[in-house]
Amino acid sequence: MKREMKSKFKFKVKEVNSNPHMQDFDGFHYRISIINKKNNLRRSFAYSVGSGHRYEDRTDIKIIEGLLGCLYMDSAYTDYEVFEGLGYNEDSKKTDKIFKAICRNDEKVDELGLRDYLKDYEDR
Repeated sequence: MKREMKSKFKFKVKEVNSNPHMQDFDGFHYRISIINKKNNLRRSFAYSVGSGHRYEDRTDIKIIEGLLGCLYMDSAYTDYEVFEGLGYNEDSKKTDKIFKAICRNDEKVDELGLRDYLKDYEDR
């Protein structure tokens, strides 16, 4: 993680029992809090990795980098027409729930002032 990012944001990782957005998912679940050090604004994100991830692949830094990469990729799908291109069932409540979660997370990214830092994950 880039030093500049660490100097502007604080990250807290906590392993939890479940992810509210991923019912029936066999894996490891986390609640990650990101705090903007300048204004002390805190936002939390749910994040999960599959059960195939080895213990050494689940360090706090790797979990944080995984979340940031996902937030960056998800930001491309905040327009519903683009999101539809992913092939989800248009009439599904689950599809609507996924889209709303992506948009909520994207709002949190903007509130935290994290958008510019996510660009670091573009080439991953």
